[in-house]
Amino acid sequence: MNENTGGLVKRSAVVPDPMLALVLQNAVALAARWQQPFDAAGTDDGPFTLPSGAQVTVATMHQTGSFAYIQRDGWRALRLPYTADLHADVILPPPGSSAAADPARADPATVAALVAALGTAAAQDAFVALPKLDMTTKVDLLRSITAMGLGRLLDPSTAGLDGMLEQPHPALYLGQAWQQAVLTVDEEGTRAAAVTELGVAAAGAPAPPPVELLVDRPYLFVVGDGETGWPLFLASVLDPRA
Repeated sequence: MNENTGGLVKRSAVVPDPMLALVLQNAVALAARWQQPFDAAGTDDGPFTLPSGAQVTVATMHQTGSFAYIQRDGWRALRLPYTADLHADVILPPPGSSAAADPARADPATVAALVAALGTAAAQDAFVALPKLDMTTKVDLLRSITAMGLGRLLDPSTAGLDGMLEQPHPALYLGQAWQQAVLTVDEEGTRAAAVTELGVAAAGAPAPPPVELLVDRPYLFVVGDGETGWPLFLASVLDPRA
């Protein structure tokens, strides 16, 4: 994992468990350089207003250039190109909106329309002040999976995952689901990695009660050859004392 994410995600989030039958991992990594890097000499502390309204100071990069830009219904969006055929879209929700307090709550259709519009927007001279980022997240996805209507995957009796092993197991279920993400944005460009892991567990069948063999009546006692299987001694024990 450390190798597949360029060292950004060091280790798995899956917790070792004797019931784990297999772990599925999906990793994506990105390293992209700005087409027009920010001048590190122009980076200084700038204000940033938190959702609570409190204002803090963060390291902020500055750049003047020509960029695709649109403004629509209070939304503002600007596209920063990388050297490859990649770009970063910076999207600011309207002040005072619910999306301004938490951009993750923005209407997906609105965001998609803004991104599409940036693709055809004319370049404009602009001054950009962009905070540097060094973000790391680790999210337990089991609750989200349930909210998506896939809670059956968490139940051994309904998961239907038995075909995932070479030797089918009748009681496989989704025991763990994690996503780790790292995003670093600085003057040179962007590095990012995300790893999604699914831990498929095998529900153990109830252990059968231990066998009891109470030898309290006449019995046979056979000593056999392990290689040939031939009996070497055969005794019919009628009375252990004899």
